Amino acid sequence: MAHRYQSGTISKLFGFGHKRRMPQGDDPRHNLRLTPALKTRLAHAAIDSGRSMNAEILARLEHSFAPDPAAQIAEVLRPLAGLNDAQRHKVAELLTAAGIIMAAALTTATDKK
Repeated sequence: MAHRYQSGTISKLFGFGHKRRMPQGDDPRHNLRLTPALKTRLAHAAIDSGRSMNAEILARLEHSFAPDPAAQIAEVLRPLAGLNDAQRHKVAELLTAAGIIMAAALTTATDKK
């Protein structure tokens, strides 16, 4: 049986939460339960990054929604499936050469430090 929800707040839809409306312009708040070990790890990470606990949690949440670099690479490389053997061989040669150049550049940059 399909459910139809009327528009409204989560508390109205599911019967929990605060009954009063939040003043406009205020940031939404959410109480979060953390294990002591996780809270300690977050506190250390916040100190290391020079952020508040809240900023550290927000940064980590935002990062979790960032596109997966491996998925982006796979999407870019997807058209290679339509290439013939000679074309794929040439692309492999070019990627190998590019990798060698990048490795040399990284080595040079590391040596300068």
